[in-house]
Amino acid sequence: MASNTEHLNLLKKDPVADGNETFNIETMLNENWDKIDAAVGQVREELQDIDIPLSDATVGTRSNVAASEKAVGQVMSAATSAQDTANAANTAAAAAQARADSAFQLGVERKNEVVAALNSMGVPASTSESWDSLIGKMAAIINRGGQVITPGTTNKAIPAGYHNGSGYVVGEPNLIAGNLPKDKTFWGIVGALERMTTAEKQAIANAITGKGVVASASDTNAILAQKIGQITTQLKQASGNASGSHSLEVNNLDFNPMVIMFGYSGNFRYSVNSWDDRTASVSGDAYFFREGDLSYKRLISETNSGRDGSTNLEVTATNKWLPNGFIINVSLWTNYSITYSSRGIGRWYAFGI
Repeated sequence: MASNTEHLNLLKKDPVADGNETFNIETMLNENWDKIDAAVGQVREELQDIDIPLSDATVGTRSNVAASEKAVGQVMSAATSAQDTANAANTAAAAAQARADSAFQLGVERKNEVVAALNSMGVPASTSESWDSLIGKMAAIINRGGQVITPGTTNKAIPAGYHNGSGYVVGEPNLIAGNLPKDKTFWGIVGALERMTTAEKQAIANAITGKGVVASASDTNAILAQKIGQITTQLKQASGNASGSHSLEVNNLDFNPMVIMFGYSGNFRYSVNSWDDRTASVSGDAYFFREGDLSYKRLISETNSGRDGSTNLEVTATNKWLPNGFIINVSLWTNYSITYSSRGIGRWYAFGI
């Protein structure tokens, strides 16, 4: 349904209600343009009659005058000057703030250093305390002057307080490697002094006695050294004949034998079972060394009768060392029932010092 505007009374059509009507140029356009034109013309006439007074004042209070170009210029100049002043003030304020921040940071750092120094001296302190509190604690620290510390077997605490720098830890000129037990470390110095234990000294005394010179663990090191010098290194020897025995014991030598040698020659009868007897001839030499594994103890055997005349049996010699002698035996390695016929250890020799 058509309507009109509030002020100029222009015709308005409703697109829904008037959508099917024929568009009328006169009523829809021309009449509306005429109304607008008439209204604009009237406004122009009214504006020509308006007279607005101008004022050069920059601090006035009137509301019925307009500011002149001069007044606006003066206000702008004053505003520009004020802005410059404000900028300078801001710059000065920023510099002052930076100096204040630097001074504050320096104060915090110095306070941290003071607190750390007090704590290192055994005085409890915290950065949350006031400067007055910290200054009071600094004044209460004891002046230790030149502190002298003598080392001992346990740790010694350094007394709380401040020192004048002339203190020291007592030195020991005898603290050298040659005076310290071997492989023990004392204040960075590794000991090199070797000393015998009681068991070690007894072993040395026994060894000296075993060489024919009586020694005791109660002897001083110097005396033991002298007795070592008394030991003779000349080779001693002894010999004899076992007269055909299959075993020999010698225990009356005047030295400690280190090497023994002997010859063997003879035969013996053995049985594999009750009806198969055999006879084996044996001959050869054997020797034994007290130290190391340099011993030859097998003897040569050859079977010369019985059902199997080609069998060679392993025959061995055994030895037991005595302080001043030895015991030797000759026997089969294999587990046969043996009936000795004739066999014997012949000449024997012993060597030692």
